[in-house]
Amino acid sequence: EELIRQRLASFLGTLFVKVKLSGGDLAVLKAVATAAGDVTSSPSDLVREGCSSAQVLVVAAGSEGSEGLRAYATRLLNAETLSAEEAEGLGTCLFDAALPARLQVMCAHILRVRYETKEEWVGLLRAQQATLVHADVNKGKEREWRVVQIAEPFD
Repeated sequence: EELIRQRLASFLGTLFVKVKLSGGDLAVLKAVATAAGDVTSSPSDLVREGCSSAQVLVVAAGSEGSEGLRAYATRLLNAETLSAEEAEGLGTCLFDAALPARLQVMCAHILRVRYETKEEWVGLLRAQQATLVHADVNKGKEREWRVVQIAEPFD
């Protein structure tokens, strides 16, 4: 069931930021707005076909996730780009196995669909580098690598 919820979060996030929406896409956004009910939206929230970014976030992830990760997800849903420092913060959240996966998946897929900016790549790469656990190879200690594939192999 959790895997299905992660896929839903990925799908809804990428659908919401998609450039050109089809008739089926519009129907999904209307259904999301209905399912979300009376969600409080901010004046800065992006609204597409009557569905706000706040509504997408609620349907996709409920109340799960840290305040920081929810803020990054909201910004990405609102079509904002991140500075290198902000993207590094997002990357740290993406690589943190202790955080719930739904928002991680949503954020990673939004970046993938709309393409990362140069600054976002720099920040994500810094965060990725920080996840590497280094050990002294000369002393026979193993080296642990924690790597997340951000792009698909055919890119």
